Amino acid sequence: MAAKVRVNFPLAVFASERAASEFMEMILQEIAAGARAIAGTGAYSTGELASSIELQGPLVVGTQIRGAVGSRLNYALAVHDGAKQHWIFPKGAQGVVRFGSRKRPQLKFYWRREGRVAFFPHIPGGRGRVGLSHPGIRYGKRFLAIPMVAVARRHGLNIRTRDV
Repeated sequence: MAAKVRVNFPLAVFASERAASEFMEMILQEIAAGARAIAGTGAYSTGELASSIELQGPLVVGTQIRGAVGSRLNYALAVHDGAKQHWIFPKGAQGVVRFGSRKRPQLKFYWRREGRVAFFPHIPGGRGRVGLSHPGIRYGKRFLAIPMVAVARRHGLNIRTRDV
């Protein structure tokens, strides 16, 4: 006597896609939670970067399940990877200060060292950095890469990254 097995292929594919999507959702949630925890800490953290971290997916594309975790803030990459010294200039009419008959946009920020709100046409550079406004960030926070590696290790996944 022989046993016959029939596999409903479309149903099997659907079930495996659903299981893979649920697993990917769990992975993305864990990475996002770790990224928010790291991005929300530090000397100059306001919590804006941490609250901007969002996830996309999981999306089924052919035979792959894809997802992404990240932030749309324009300075997120500089915080993650670090930044070289660079100029900072005010944009628009925010913090406009009148000098005589001229209005000039000014940067308005809380200056920790002085303990007060300060206005500048650009952030003044220090010695050896004439004209450069931002001192740079030597090492980034790696707020996405660190949790991604931790989650991959916890679940026994192989990952490929640029420099982690």
